[in-house]
Amino acid sequence: MKKIEPLSGVPLYIEVCFNDLKLANATGFLVKNGISCFLISNWHVFSGRHPDTGLSVDKDLAIPNKIKVHHHKKGYLGQFVIREYFLSNEEEKPLYIEKRLSNTSMIDVAALEIKIESEIDYQFLDLKLSTTDILLYPSDSVSIIGFPDGVSVEGFPVWKTGHIASDLDLDYCQKPAFLIDATTKSGMSGSPVIAQRVGGHPTSNGFNLAGGAQKFLGIYSGRVSDKNLSDLVSVGLVWKLSTILDLIL
Repeated sequence: MKKIEPLSGVPLYIEVCFNDLKLANATGFLVKNGISCFLISNWHVFSGRHPDTGLSVDKDLAIPNKIKVHHHKKGYLGQFVIREYFLSNEEEKPLYIEKRLSNTSMIDVAALEIKIESEIDYQFLDLKLSTTDILLYPSDSVSIIGFPDGVSVEGFPVWKTGHIASDLDLDYCQKPAFLIDATTKSGMSGSPVIAQRVGGHPTSNGFNLAGGAQKFLGIYSGRVSDKNLSDLVSVGLVWKLSTILDLIL
């Protein structure tokens, strides 16, 4: 019997497509609100456009109209079923939920509601993990769990390590987001960012010596837009939990 970290079952591999032409790899994860199931990823993954400029992120200017999601097959650990979901209707209006940051830019998080199927084992991200009592500071380590360049291990995601690069209570460039210092790759857009601690860790009440803990911090969306900064250091943007809640509640 293979032992899999439960959070390794949460990120899902996404193929971003125009019809049957694959445009890119990406990552997403499922959350639940009541009986509704939502696939969460970045707005630029679903729209194919840069959230600050509206321009196509594809080198050939292609805009995706559907995604292929690799879901876990119920009852068969390590086996997957692929489901296609359209991103827009016949009038080319988005089927996913989005939200503007300003008149000129979008929040780079989007939610696509999907129907529950009996054949699929849905591994939801428990958003209550965001309330775990772990004190975190700049330079503390975090995990970005996704599919760099589409790479997986028997279909499961890769855990890449980064470090918090800005104070969590501050907003980067007036966005509900913070920075991490991490070497990430294309395909990790939409990855959940987790602080995982094994053994002792600081809490608001002192120091917890018993067992480990996991805290959900947000969704990774890629390198910061400042080209000069991006070229100098591997600084990436993580959108905070509030951006997800604003879409699904």
